[in-house]
Amino acid sequence: MASEFDRSKKLDALANWAEEQGITINDCKIRTDSNGAGIFATRDLAAGDTIVTVPYHKVLSRDTVVEYAQTHEFLRNLLLRDAAGAPISEAELTGISDKDVLTRFFISEILTNRRGDNNNNNNWDSWVESLPALREMNLPIAWDRQYIEDLVGTSIYDATLSKVNFLKFRYKRFFESAEVRDLIKEYVMSGPAPKLHTESDIELAFKDWVLIESWISSRSLEVFYRDQRELCLGLVPVVDMANHDSVNSNAKYELDFDGKVVSLVATDTIAAGTEVLIDYGQDKGAGEFVFSYGFIPATFNDAVVANFIIPDLLGDEEESEDSGPADETSELTVLRAKDKMFGAVPRLLRVQADGTWTSDYLSFLALPASEFAFGGSDGTEVEFRGTGVAELRAGGAQAVADNDAAVMERAASMADSLVVDVLRPELEQDATSVPSSGGAAVAGRLAELERLLLTKIKMGGAR
Repeated sequence: MASEFDRSKKLDALANWAEEQGITINDCKIRTDSNGAGIFATRDLAAGDTIVTVPYHKVLSRDTVVEYAQTHEFLRNLLLRDAAGAPISEAELTGISDKDVLTRFFISEILTNRRGDNNNNNNWDSWVESLPALREMNLPIAWDRQYIEDLVGTSIYDATLSKVNFLKFRYKRFFESAEVRDLIKEYVMSGPAPKLHTESDIELAFKDWVLIESWISSRSLEVFYRDQRELCLGLVPVVDMANHDSVNSNAKYELDFDGKVVSLVATDTIAAGTEVLIDYGQDKGAGEFVFSYGFIPATFNDAVVANFIIPDLLGDEEESEDSGPADETSELTVLRAKDKMFGAVPRLLRVQADGTWTSDYLSFLALPASEFAFGGSDGTEVEFRGTGVAELRAGGAQAVADNDAAVMERAASMADSLVVDVLRPELEQDATSVPSSGGAAVAGRLAELERLLLTKIKMGGAR
């Protein structure tokens, strides 16, 4: 574990690097306190004062990475590859996502450090060195599997497993290319002083891949392309040191498209010695904070909002065949037909702290059978009156909104019953299986807050 002295040295190096790169830090200092690293005012600041200004060329975005690669052959070789590691042309680079461009930049930085020449014409080294270690970010995607299981019953358990599996798939797909592996090995081994402790150091390990994903997920902002006002994904050095507080936030980041800078600006008076704090998002719930940032704000006394995955409410159609041929007009057959018609749209229940809930899927499932036309020998050919299947799959709630008030009232009553009488008890039962403490203690806190949120669901809460 790095000592507090080592951490302070890195932050001092970051401040010196920022000055050299034209990043201005006004009347503030990057330092640590008992809660970790942050930005602190060195004198009283007034609302409207500019705290940090970062010129576009030091905002890590697609544009700056592509430009940087023009003079860094290894990074350029990484960029000009598809998701499977196969070479692509310069023109095809536009098909590589912003996140993949940033990922490959960090791959290059990690391996450049590992080959022992990280100070050789590298304009980003001090900033990358200042980024937190994997354990400091505490994102669930980096937890051991036993700790991920502590999330069972919460709104982010399935999302966490899906993201881990997706990361494994993307990692394996890119590095299964022998050409990519040989490229990395040659690059690391040809360095002036390779820092090799194990044979795996000539590769990029999966834990490095997760580290990169954690940096991008927890520290990226919406910035802008060089010559456009369109937004893209980017990381903003120094501004990314500002910590969160939704109650006591005293600053915000601003984009200046014309001046091509990103600024951190005070929104309130900030006394000398006080930390500069921004709001990561007032609409974010506890689950999203854990998933994206690895913590739950101390000010949260409820989950605020959560998107729960709706479990299977209809059962296995094949298992029910033992009871005899299905009546194509039976309620269960109709529900299954509507479920199939809904398609691959996520089946989610969004719950707010005031007890209101929304679910396109449940709103659609609750529509009276009289609003559908059923055909086929098994009743599975179904048509919703007045709209096409494509429009219906784009959102069940709109299908409800397009009908008359009486239909909407009947659908809302059934949906309420599904949520309050069936779905809420099942979700609460799942949530109670989560331990109140454990290796990932934040999971217990999340489960506690989301159980409280579920108890607030009320009849007539749909909106």
